[in-house]
Amino acid sequence: MGRVSRDTPEGDGYSWFCEQYARHVKNMDVCFHHAYIGGETSFVDYSGTSIDIVERETGEVKKTQLFVWTWGASNYTYLEFTQSQKVPDFLGSHQRGLAYFECVPKRVVPDNLKSAVVAACRYEPQLNYNYERLTEHYGFCVLPARAGHPVTRPRSKATSSPAAVEAGLAVQGVGCVEAEEPDAGNAAMADIGAHVELREG
Repeated sequence: MGRVSRDTPEGDGYSWFCEQYARHVKNMDVCFHHAYIGGETSFVDYSGTSIDIVERETGEVKKTQLFVWTWGASNYTYLEFTQSQKVPDFLGSHQRGLAYFECVPKRVVPDNLKSAVVAACRYEPQLNYNYERLTEHYGFCVLPARAGHPVTRPRSKATSSPAAVEAGLAVQGVGCVEAEEPDAGNAAMADIGAHVELREG
């Protein structure tokens, strides 16, 4: 039964309901909720945030890449700064991350970076040869995020947002960390509950 008013004593019709509902939806802040089972799904990616590493002897400043590995159910996170996103660094970060977690997830969801995915496809993505060998060795499957679909992008993007990482670094006053002093980086990231490795190579 429609809404009854003086203007429409017989009640408003379906078109009025659709109009009001469309207006209501525009004001809603709707998000899709993912439910994860512990130990089942984790996400890996590189954040846009970087940190400078200074060579103590030469004073040379090197830019680094931030590798992020986050568990879906708990948001438990491993962060590691490496010199590049190339295959050796990408695979090495996986090995060190698994050693830190002391367990292996059933599934890993990477973004479609070339070190992980050679050809993106919703049904049969082609993995990098070396990355595929690594997954076979450790016994987990890889389900790359769908290209161009933010809803399925790794949640590591949110965990390692520049604001979160930079806030953690700023708390400890860390703007430039020497390669020989990883403890400074570990302390800086304590506020976001992550383990951090600073690696020179």
